[in-house]
Amino acid sequence: DGVSRAEDGVSRAEDGVSRAEDGVSRAEDGVSRAEDGVSRAEDGVSWAEDGVSWAVDGVSKDNRQVARVDDISI
Repeated sequence: DGVSRAEDGVSRAEDGVSRAEDGVSRAEDGVSRAEDGVSRAEDGVSWAEDGVSWAVDGVSKDNRQVARVDDISI
């Protein structure tokens, strides 16, 4: 039904819920995820799966200074 499409390695959700471009996940409504595991966003909380950085409520932190978020499941 045109909900999902892959173009030149770029995946998009036609319903505007999520979009991944160049490995960067963007949330159209605060709920999106990148299938490459680079970043995810849900309920306004996003982080980088590579363990480098994450952001909560717009505050970026280095994961070397904070607890890992591997135990958080989506």
